[in-house]
Amino acid sequence: MTAKTTQTPADERIDLGRIFGLVLDHKWLIIGITLLFALGGAANAILTTPIYQGDALVQVERKSTLSPLGDLANVMGTGEDTGNVSAAEVQILQSRMVLGQVVDRIGLDTVVVPRLLPIVGEFVLRQNIERPDFMEGRPEVWGGESLRLGRLEVADPLRGSPLIVTAGERGAYTLTLGGEKPRVLGQGQVG
Repeated sequence: MTAKTTQTPADERIDLGRIFGLVLDHKWLIIGITLLFALGGAANAILTTPIYQGDALVQVERKSTLSPLGDLANVMGTGEDTGNVSAAEVQILQSRMVLGQVVDRIGLDTVVVPRLLPIVGEFVLRQNIERPDFMEGRPEVWGGESLRLGRLEVADPLRGSPLIVTAGERGAYTLTLGGEKPRVLGQGQVG
């Protein structure tokens, strides 16, 4: 004979009183973990840089006719000239290509990347917080500080290499070629 084990309905019941008792016993741990993650989420929302991006392209569409005989006019040769529509589309494509060539020639694709404070650097720039006195002489950028690059022409071997501009006192600066072995390329005065 085999013995069968059966569970009684009393063993299958959930004891809500015991569960609430455990939650109340550990309420400070639960509150602490909740506050920790809430503060972390708020800090992330404040310190993360918002990114906005947009792109637009104008497309010229052929004017449609409401008349059921509109297509018949094109077949008979009395409709609008379809060459004008394709010419407009070619002009749109060429305008983008011309714009790209202008950007390349003038150097509008030059990127200036500031050295920021760790973690809070982008927040400091967005809030325009000025440099405190104890941070004078440090290389990190603070609110209100900027670099406006009028024109930068470099020799072909230096194209694509990082160039580092270090601000000095009274408008002086040093231009250094970045990389594994940095070297000073020159010094100058603002303006």
